Amino acid sequence: MESGCSSGFPKAGAWGLIILLAGCGTVPENKPGGFTSGGPGSPGGGADRSCANHEIIPNGCGSGLTRVTLCRGAVLTGGFCASPSQLFGAQCKEDQFVAGGCAPSEYLVIPCVNNILVDNTYCTAGGLTRSDGGAPGQDGQSPPDFGEPDASPGPDIQPPEDIGRTDAGGMDAEQDSGGDPDAGPDDLGSDDPTSHDTGLPDGGLADTGVPDAGDDTPPPPGCVQDRVTPNGCPGGDLHTRCESGRYTTSECRKRQVDLEGLYAKCRQLRDGALLACLRDLVSGHRALGYDNAKEKLFGVVNNDNGWVECVYTGRRIQTRTEPGSSNMNTEHSWPQSKGADDEPARSDLNHLYPTDSGTNSRRSNYPFCEVVNSSWTGGGSKLGSSSNGTKCFEPRDVHKGDLARSMFYFSVRYNMKIDGEQEAFFRRWNKADPPSEWEKGRHERVFQLQDRRNPFVDIPDLPDLIGDF
Repeated sequence: MESGCSSGFPKAGAWGLIILLAGCGTVPENKPGGFTSGGPGSPGGGADRSCANHEIIPNGCGSGLTRVTLCRGAVLTGGFCASPSQLFGAQCKEDQFVAGGCAPSEYLVIPCVNNILVDNTYCTAGGLTRSDGGAPGQDGQSPPDFGEPDASPGPDIQPPEDIGRTDAGGMDAEQDSGGDPDAGPDDLGSDDPTSHDTGLPDGGLADTGVPDAGDDTPPPPGCVQDRVTPNGCPGGDLHTRCESGRYTTSECRKRQVDLEGLYAKCRQLRDGALLACLRDLVSGHRALGYDNAKEKLFGVVNNDNGWVECVYTGRRIQTRTEPGSSNMNTEHSWPQSKGADDEPARSDLNHLYPTDSGTNSRRSNYPFCEVVNSSWTGGGSKLGSSSNGTKCFEPRDVHKGDLARSMFYFSVRYNMKIDGEQEAFFRRWNKADPPSEWEKGRHERVFQLQDRRNPFVDIPDLPDLIGDF
């Protein structure tokens, strides 16, 4: 091992940005408003289902609207109907809000951060105005529509006969001209003979101009000051601006992590005691699930203004989503076949990187080394054999330190042994290639997503205090 000791704990560094959303699901039977009958997100629905991601069902609400069922606390709960302009990841100028997904009479707010709608939703009882220029029930001079949940402004005209559609602002209750009586004083906004009830008054107000699932809610008041939602976004508080009496855009202001305090209990420890202390700090991270993690890897974590670079070759592609597997795919620095095949290790972003598909295949599950005799080279990386004849893979110099710190992290987090030859290389690479500003920024983005830090990026000298990984 190399000798020495930590020179102290660093201060908090650069801070990352916000996340987008991906998800999928099968199309269920729809009730008015686009929610499943008796399922998650349905008014008065049955047992909720466990989840890792939100459930996104294109056309799940009919009329070209997408059904979104929110995953909160690993359970699918409330949902809402959204137009394409209201989906997570859509471009925006102002916060969006919809009825649904919150308690009765509340709005679900979808923050607009850096001109992108982000997955940091929260509920509010009022104080928001509509981005179409009018408050709920005041859609100006826009043409009327015909009773379906819709994304266009205008009052809804009641169809001649009630056909079970959501009345997004038309006549309802006892005024209905041909449908069944409503099930209760508060209903779905349609003539619904079932007992599935949102608890929202259906007052027949003019349509809000957004997909509102038929719950015509009285206009809320304007604002007088900025709103601060504690823990409204991962790793920080959500600040929503109040401008000219209306809320406009939001930004996430990150919590400043006290690194001195975070690692204080591990101070003065060495070897096994230090490993155990660090393992306690990094355990229990927020697992994203593999599909979601890959989307975050290409869309956020390793995305540089719309470009993603292969860590082994330096080849760059333009993308904000996971590309086709024949182009680039996800490299598990710690191979799945060597212990990273199960969750949460499989989706842990601290050791996942984007790589050329061909280069990823060449690396396979070979150990890392410094190649003496190469059989393949590309962009500075090599495949070949080490000085003792072991077939192995050597990453290009700019990635060696990043890789070493990822492997140290994985060893600690999952209590996995690093063989002596690789460990020697990792120690050397960690010294020769200290954390760059890019690596520090990537680390912060992973932290915002997973809520745990990699101690070896925060304190690169830590390996000096550990005799054996």
